[in-house]
Amino acid sequence: MNESHFYESDMLPRAAGGWRRPGGAELTRKAVRLAGLRAGDAVIDVGCGSGETVHLLRSELAIEAVGVDISPALIALGKQKFPGLPLQVGDMEKLPYGDGVFAAALAECVLSLAEHPHRALAEIRRCLRPGGALIVSDVYIRSGEQEPQAGPLPRGSCLQGAAGKREILECFAAAGFLPQCFEDHTPLYKSLIAQLIMDNGSALDFWRPFLGGSPGCRQEAGPQRRRFGYYLALCRAV
Repeated sequence: MNESHFYESDMLPRAAGGWRRPGGAELTRKAVRLAGLRAGDAVIDVGCGSGETVHLLRSELAIEAVGVDISPALIALGKQKFPGLPLQVGDMEKLPYGDGVFAAALAECVLSLAEHPHRALAEIRRCLRPGGALIVSDVYIRSGEQEPQAGPLPRGSCLQGAAGKREILECFAAAGFLPQCFEDHTPLYKSLIAQLIMDNGSALDFWRPFLGGSPGCRQEAGPQRRRFGYYLALCRAV
């Protein structure tokens, strides 16, 4: 069985200017402004990958950011790229920090990867101070309903965990967050997907390594029949 994880491959950073998600640095800067974060704030980047956001927050904005990711390979890559950056391997459903120690948390294209997103959100809430900011950017299903799909979705990609806007907001509220805004940034997602397909020749060639070689991959493999979009949300811990 193919155990490739899309988020660990080098396809994303090649297509997205070194980042592993739509929007890159500009969307992170926008989120920081939206949340009103300031120099010296303690912030955790949940699902930090190879540490690009943590490096940006610390080097450019003087924010005391730390990063946690479940992938040892990405954490090792981040430490190689950014020596001394506070990154560590950890599970978003069991964060290695005490209660109420952070002013904000970022979850950039990672909640849709969680096996139990409600548990991950509850754990993030535990680590935030009352009134702390939760910044989420991720894929979602724009149609609001999951439509029949033509083939298997790629393992290790955020598309597997995409949900509709209503379900996402309800999940935030159930975990102890008050949603304050939900912005659609689907053009950023479409731009990245277009670049990925251009880089890899076709949609089938792009998804093939992450589909596990099932018979369904030979015809219409991938997530063509779901209307995916990309959002940025700001919530407050209550």
